[in-house]
Amino acid sequence: RMLQRFVDELIDKYVIPFATVDEKVLSVGIRNGQVILKDVTLKPSAFDKLGFPLVVKSGRIDELRIDFSWENYTAKPAQICFDGIHVVLSPSANEPAADIVKNQNN
Repeated sequence: RMLQRFVDELIDKYVIPFATVDEKVLSVGIRNGQVILKDVTLKPSAFDKLGFPLVVKSGRIDELRIDFSWENYTAKPAQICFDGIHVVLSPSANEPAADIVKNQNN
C-alpha cells in the first residue's frame, strides 16, 4: 500500500500535468526503483505551465521512466528519462503570431 501511494505521488507530480496516463501500461520495478510508462499521450496543454507559446496538436512518448532511490527517496531527487518523443506543435491561440496566421488565411 505504501509503495502504491508513493508511485501515485510520483506520477501525479511529474507526469499528470503533461500527459494522460493509462494504468494498463504502468510497470513498477520495486527493487530497482523504477516506474515505467509506455505509449504516453501528451496533453494539448503540456507546455502551458512552462510558459511556452505552443499547443501540442499531437504527442506521444514511447517510454517514460522515473528512476528513484528506494532507500533514500525523500532526500535524493527522482530522475525522469524519455525514449521516443513524437510531438506536433502549433502556436498558442493567445499569441500574436497565431493571430497573424489566422488573418493571413482569411
